[in-house]
Amino acid sequence: MLKAARFLCRPWAAAILFLPLAVLAADRVATPEPPGEASLDWAPADTIFGTAGLTPLRDLAPERLRKTLENLKPDPPPSTRGAKEEQVYVKVSPAVVLVVTNDAFGSGSVLNAEGLILTNYHVVQGYETVAVAFKPEGSAQITRSNLMRATVTKVDPKTDLALIRVVAAPKGLVTIPLGNLAEVRVGSDVHAIGHPTGEMWTYTKGLVSQIRPNYEWKTSEHDTKHHATVIQTQTPISPGNSGGPLISDSGKLIGVNTFRSQEGEDLNFAVAVDEVSRFLARADSVALSSQKSTGKCETRASKRVADEKWKGFTTKYDTNCDGKVDAILVEPFDQSKPAVLYIDSQNRGKWDVEMFDYQRRGKFERSIWVNDDGTCRIIGIHETGTPEPTRWERCPSS
Repeated sequence: MLKAARFLCRPWAAAILFLPLAVLAADRVATPEPPGEASLDWAPADTIFGTAGLTPLRDLAPERLRKTLENLKPDPPPSTRGAKEEQVYVKVSPAVVLVVTNDAFGSGSVLNAEGLILTNYHVVQGYETVAVAFKPEGSAQITRSNLMRATVTKVDPKTDLALIRVVAAPKGLVTIPLGNLAEVRVGSDVHAIGHPTGEMWTYTKGLVSQIRPNYEWKTSEHDTKHHATVIQTQTPISPGNSGGPLISDSGKLIGVNTFRSQEGEDLNFAVAVDEVSRFLARADSVALSSQKSTGKCETRASKRVADEKWKGFTTKYDTNCDGKVDAILVEPFDQSKPAVLYIDSQNRGKWDVEMFDYQRRGKFERSIWVNDDGTCRIIGIHETGTPEPTRWERCPSS
């Protein structure tokens, strides 16, 4: 019996996958050989992975996602904010998301009901796939729709702006409207909501110190120079606030909180909303080809063969053209059993993802991301049927 089958036979496993336990456990065979080099006749694949191969899976480490889900907590009732501040927070905070990569946390602002999100380029730099956490509602429990996959769709390194889009946006998204720079005055109150150092949905308030046209800065020592009109504020921001909204008293986005100066106190800067409007209108801001240089190749597949050891048909995949098997699809002879795709998602020589196609339609429905000992790390939900989850859930307690 497969290690995965032992895992799935736990009492809570059927609840995870919303399917009868018998479908998962009957007559499974030995654990597959580990991923690695293989002497096979490779051919271009009519691939289930698409042109991206395993890149979307490797962009997000499952342990990072698991910890993010564990740290998501409902927002306590406001108790210390003034009436105006509380109104801004209640109105805008549901439109602020947490952006998660393997390297850092950032913030973002939901612009429309289709899940288009504005953030900083430096938050998503080097990634094509990120995770987005939506704010839990009131005292509600964390649900499976809180952490979702998003793709980077448009970037502008010069102004340090980026757009990402949730793959399967939940219904009823709260959005934040764009203001304009004309309503920004030196000395006026401004507000920020973000996730400084991972402290989620934090509210801060300050004043506009000045508007700085044609400002240049770097977000890191090795970064290229950015250039844009920025709003200088006293609103405290920290790493994790990057990409989140600078908000007017009317609850409109007037800037994107981007960086703070190390040369003095209370020197915080947001890319001005007029830059955002120009970025959204430009077609030449698409620069995804420069996001990564991965040397992608066309995914290769072995022949689909009948294998008595597996009691089914197997197809092996090499998604990065290094001659190593990093995925294997097993289709049992018994049509009542699901097809299972085993993946070495982190290129460690170990199967760490098991994806299930229960209807045998070539579309995946659920996946289990496992620890080295075979225990559940995180659950993937595949609403589009592809190997890339559209959202993630925490594993139920055993």
